[in-house]
Amino acid sequence: MKLCNGPALLFFIIVLSGVLSCKKKNGPAAFSDLKIATVDYAHAGEIEHYRVVYDGYNNVDSIVRTGGGTAVGNNGIKKFIYFGSSFSITDEIGYSFKVYANTNGLIIKVLIPDTLVMSYKGLQLDELDYKLAKSTPPYYTISSVYYTWSGGDVTYIGPAGSGGSSYYYDLSKSGQAGDIFRVGDFLSFGRSYVRTTHLPKGMITATDTVEKYYYQFESSTGRISQMLKVNTAAGFDDSFTYNYRYY
Repeated sequence: MKLCNGPALLFFIIVLSGVLSCKKKNGPAAFSDLKIATVDYAHAGEIEHYRVVYDGYNNVDSIVRTGGGTAVGNNGIKKFIYFGSSFSITDEIGYSFKVYANTNGLIIKVLIPDTLVMSYKGLQLDELDYKLAKSTPPYYTISSVYYTWSGGDVTYIGPAGSGGSSYYYDLSKSGQAGDIFRVGDFLSFGRSYVRTTHLPKGMITATDTVEKYYYQFESSTGRISQMLKVNTAAGFDDSFTYNYRYY
């Protein structure tokens, strides 16, 4: 399943490895703005269905995935177990890993057993370092991704200086649970840690717009009911649809 390009794709891939198990205890307060009940993800004529179950602390207890497409063989239950400010996730195919969060609910480290380390300025993700274990000296390599913010929004993600992706926004609407940043984080880790002030509208690489995001809203609540991501890069004519229901 392709959630989005660049670093968000890395987030989704790394959740498929690692080992951990523990006894469930009371978890920290949830870090989510709206409680999504289901996500129906459609791409290339296939639909994947996600049903989200919450615990008594409004943390994600489990995510049940069914459906076809690229997720065939990965259907099942992703289980979350909380202990203090940390938690473990066992995914649909039995891999487990440990996640550390701070008091604001922001993920600061993921052990898979390779290590993903996130550093923040306030509530804004500043740098993501992916430490990949190796069997030969120096025994690991580190890849770094940097985040630039303006007005509460991520404007750039990528290497220091240039070579990454830029984002633009609908300044008349606020970012929320179903937007392009939050949904990928949420389905991978059960919480959204990149939270922009405004609603993302598109992504640009170099001088070309390569993704555009379109939203539909519930008339009574203003919540996102559907998000359409369209890949507009040269040689592509592809779209991805997310439909949401809430508790």
